[in-house]
Amino acid sequence: MSFLIPATPIIGSALLAIYGKCSQGKYIHYVFKPLTIILIIFFALARRPDTGSFYKFLIIAALIFSLIGDVLLMLPKSQFIQGLLAFSIAHIIYCLAFMQNVGRFYFLILVPILFYGTSNYFVLSKNLSKLRIPVFFYVMIITLMGWLAVNRYLNFQDSKGLYTLIGGILFLISDSILAINKFKKHFKFAEVIILGSYFSAQLFFALSI
Repeated sequence: MSFLIPATPIIGSALLAIYGKCSQGKYIHYVFKPLTIILIIFFALARRPDTGSFYKFLIIAALIFSLIGDVLLMLPKSQFIQGLLAFSIAHIIYCLAFMQNVGRFYFLILVPILFYGTSNYFVLSKNLSKLRIPVFFYVMIITLMGWLAVNRYLNFQDSKGLYTLIGGILFLISDSILAINKFKKHFKFAEVIILGSYFSAQLFFALSI
């Protein structure tokens, strides 16, 4: 848990971003949500890679595209498709990162993760209207990312692999709750769960360097 002290500014910024979102403090949220990801990027830059510098490069690139996605989704005139595209690129880069130095792929693990992703999609599909196709492709990409995160842990079974595993699970949770809250039904404390799991996932991916 030695990362907690250097991660303190990230945790503080994340809490302020969540507070701003939940209290309708628009400008607080607009400042601290991207700032949190920027701080995670600097945190990742300071990490000494155990798995090679290319892995570090990919993680930072994915974080940058996540930042772009965050900014697009926060614009006054929603850029949802563009934001979805930026996050899709981020997840593709995460997939490439998690495949680095992996010697074995556990395809049976893909089955329950794929079932989870497709089930969520079909529950929401009636409410997606014109967004059905882009959301479907996004679900497939993040499902692949989640599987590769689990697969990486099963290959290495070390602390860095565990961070990847936790990050992948948290990202799946964050996006699932976000989709339900946006397209199906708003519910109390949704934003706390969405943002809390999202920021945590990104931090754990940075820790996996």
